[in-house]
Amino acid sequence: MLDASNLEAAWEQADELYQNGNRSEAQEILQQIVDATVEAESHEGIRSKEQAIYRLGEIHCALKQPHQLVQLLRSIRSFFGVLPKAKTTKIVRRLFDNILSAGATPEEQKSICEEMIAWAKEEKRTFLRHRLEHRLAQINFDKGDCLDSLATIAAILKEARRLDDKSLLVDVHLLESRVYYTIKNLSKARAALVAARTNANAIYCPPLAQAEIDMQSGILHAEEKDYKTAFSYLYEAFEGFHQLGDHAKHARRALRYMILEKILCEVPDELKTVLQTKSVLDYRGGDMDALRGVAVAFQEKDTHTFNGLLAKHRADLQDDAVLLSHLEEMKDTLTEKHLLRVIEPYNRVQIAFIANCLLYTSPSPRDS
Repeated sequence: MLDASNLEAAWEQADELYQNGNRSEAQEILQQIVDATVEAESHEGIRSKEQAIYRLGEIHCALKQPHQLVQLLRSIRSFFGVLPKAKTTKIVRRLFDNILSAGATPEEQKSICEEMIAWAKEEKRTFLRHRLEHRLAQINFDKGDCLDSLATIAAILKEARRLDDKSLLVDVHLLESRVYYTIKNLSKARAALVAARTNANAIYCPPLAQAEIDMQSGILHAEEKDYKTAFSYLYEAFEGFHQLGDHAKHARRALRYMILEKILCEVPDELKTVLQTKSVLDYRGGDMDALRGVAVAFQEKDTHTFNGLLAKHRADLQDDAVLLSHLEEMKDTLTEKHLLRVIEPYNRVQIAFIANCLLYTSPSPRDS
């Protein structure tokens, strides 16, 4: 068992082993560092243990070991007593992100979150409990339990307002806006976003939170058909996520929406300029290829190519409900324009003729 005096040397040894690819040996030393008892006065020991927790979490995440991550989170509860509140929250958030990335089911995430909330209540750690309850609301939202998520959010907001915890209010109102957007209550989604932005303006807002606010602003403006304003917010969100470096997934989402808004604005020259931007070129994949094809098909009003692209790349786009929703709207718009173009020269037409022109199968009498 290591003592506080040699934790720094042990961390340097573990880090060197990790960098050289000796992950198993590094893991053993890291576990010893995590198990060591550290006093509040030992600043170097606290820093070494904190680094060891992050690195051990990364290793378990890479090895897809969610149960070991849960055990790690349980084992470091006593360590939270010597840490500042902000660092405690950062560690908990990072480990929960690792648990998610390691493949833990939503039920497992919810279980450990509820267990940690109960522990925080017993220890009277209000600050940490609020952050854990926010995480629980996020987990319920990801599971599709919007009502449970809103109930948890309402309870947190009541306490956060009383304590005037503006940082927490930003995060919770932002999540509230996402939940209301998902259940199509746009007026409450906008109100929650305004509350998040108001609280963010009253404090120092971290770049990640600001990017998330800009992303939600862009999504809501797009829902209102204000595509130019939506693009402006989404561009800010994309730049924010891209500069953070370790949020490529969020940056890609913002980029998808940016491209979509430019397509809907029907400004192909501006879209071409956006796609040739250096930061945009870092993001390649089937989804980007699909959106480039969608842009061409929408500009040429080619319904058949558009439908073919959606069918071909649905696997690349199916994880993004917002994008799919807008693509379906674009599909309906193109179909309507195509339909009007087909029937324009005629006084009377047969349904079968229209279906043939649109390359649809012949409709049944009930469909017609």
